[in-house]
Amino acid sequence: MHVVYTGTKVRIRPFKDFTELNTVLSADYAVPDPFRGPRWWPVKAREEEFEKHGMLDHHDYSMSAIERLDTSELVGIEGCGSCEVGQLSINIGTYILAPYREQGYGLEAKQLMLCRLFENYPIEAVRASTMAHHHRARKGLEACGMHLCGRLRGIEHVAGDYYDEVHYVIFREVWEQLPVRQVVKRGAA
Repeated sequence: MHVVYTGTKVRIRPFKDFTELNTVLSADYAVPDPFRGPRWWPVKAREEEFEKHGMLDHHDYSMSAIERLDTSELVGIEGCGSCEVGQLSINIGTYILAPYREQGYGLEAKQLMLCRLFENYPIEAVRASTMAHHHRARKGLEACGMHLCGRLRGIEHVAGDYYDEVHYVIFREVWEQLPVRQVVKRGAA
């Protein structure tokens, strides 16, 4: 059983099937990421990975569907890194399909993932990274209560230029003070 976390605009939940996941990933990989350059993951490899654990593998990474509440449309993916015993922090990442960006879905999905991770794992921090020039992503991370904690110089090479990657963190004691915790609904998938 996996707990579904529901906010006021979206819920994060397990993917129903591979087709649902593949639709979002195909849209993501169809257009080169202007911040990190082109990416790809062969469809057969995606399907094999999904068949193993439905993208909910606590030893490697996990991906949840971001579903709009008003239309039940999938608007993106909320992911997290390994949830191994003894870890003090977990990384998260958010991808929102282009037509749904700048509508608050990514922000709320991040907040829901913070709740899921802090409520289910004995961690002290959640981390995220983005490109220094990706101002929308940085604004969303900061709106979730995360703060800048580091920078890697020239880590990405895109279209002939080098770009910095910035790292954000939120600690458990900060998350515990966020009002979103009282709004979130939790339920079984």
